[in-house]
Amino acid sequence: MSATPARPVSPAKLALPLIGLAGSIAVLAYGALMTARTMGALTTALDTGAATAADVYGGQSWVVVWAAVLGAGIIGTVVAISALAVLVGFGALRGAAVEPVPVDEADAADDYVWDDDEPAASDAPDAEADEATPTRELAQRS
Repeated sequence: MSATPARPVSPAKLALPLIGLAGSIAVLAYGALMTARTMGALTTALDTGAATAADVYGGQSWVVVWAAVLGAGIIGTVVAISALAVLVGFGALRGAAVEPVPVDEADAADDYVWDDDEPAASDAPDAEADEATPTRELAQRS
């Protein structure tokens, strides 16, 4: 039982999970930063005693909004990492598989064996040709 060769994935299809991963990490970081800032501002306002009703209730609402952004970044990161893991699992990052050539489709020229014992041909007019050793031209005419 032979395994099917892995098909290479185009760079555009491979770039989409990487772009998604970068974007979701950016959203995650921005959501974490804004959640921490809003919580810090709300805590400072409550500790000083100068917090108004708008600060308290508005601050809580903004914490919920930024926490939702943070959660979306976490979910996006998990999905992008999972997509990359699936691509790696199916062999998308490997090179193209080389398929073997069946024996019946082999080139007939590969079966020819050259005789390396033949003397080198010389273009000089004074070179004497050995009459007993046939050359390739004579062997092909026969």
